[in-house]
Amino acid sequence: MAGIRPYFLSTDHYGLVVSTCDFLGIQKFIDERIPKTSNNQKLTYGQLFVCMLV
Repeated sequence: MAGIRPYFLSTDHYGLVVSTCDFLGIQKFIDERIPKTSNNQKLTYGQLFVCMLV
């Protein structure tokens, strides 16, 4: 048991950033102006933008 250490992931402010983006409608705003052009895309441009912010 001496070699096992607990690992904690700190999410700090990430939830606050995502919830603020959701409240402001940033993802929807971007998706309306830049629609997906291919069915091969798994994420929309709005989702990618929010991910870059986080």
